[in-house]
Amino acid sequence: VYLLDAKAVGRNGHAAILIGSDDYGWKYFSYGFGSSLMNPYGANTADNLDFRAFRSFDEARTDNTLSRYDKFLRWDSDKAHDQQAVEEIRKYFDNDKGYNVFKQNCDDIAIKGIQAAGVDVVDEWKPKNTYKQNESKCKESGGFPKKAE
Repeated sequence: VYLLDAKAVGRNGHAAILIGSDDYGWKYFSYGFGSSLMNPYGANTADNLDFRAFRSFDEARTDNTLSRYDKFLRWDSDKAHDQQAVEEIRKYFDNDKGYNVFKQNCDDIAIKGIQAAGVDVVDEWKPKNTYKQNESKCKESGGFPKKAE
C-alpha cells in the first residue's frame, strides 16, 4: 500500500509504504529526515527509516501516527511477494547513505518496495505525482484515515 501525505514538503507530498495483510499483519515503513525511533532488524537507528506493526489494515488506518496520510493506493499481493518487499526495504536499515531528497527519498523506498512485490508501478520524483500516475492502475485507492468506531 502506497501512502501519501499530500500536504507535506511544500505540497509535493510525503510517501510511505504499508506491507502485509490482515491474515499475517502489516508493516509500515516511512523514510525521511532524522533518525529512526526503532529498527526491528538491529541496532542501527541512524538511517531515517521508521517502522510500526499493525494487526489489521483498519488498525493502521485509525493509528494516530499514520493519520498524517490522506490517500492510499493498494494492489493485490501474497505473503511471498510481501516478504520480498520487506526484504527490499530492510536494506535501508543497513544503508549508510542516509536520506537524500534528490537521490534516496521517501518515494524511492515506497516504490522499490512495491516493485519488489512484483507490481508494475510508475515512479515519479514527487510523491503526489507518483500517486496520480498510479491511481488508475491499482486495485483500490482513496482516503486513508478512518475514524475509530
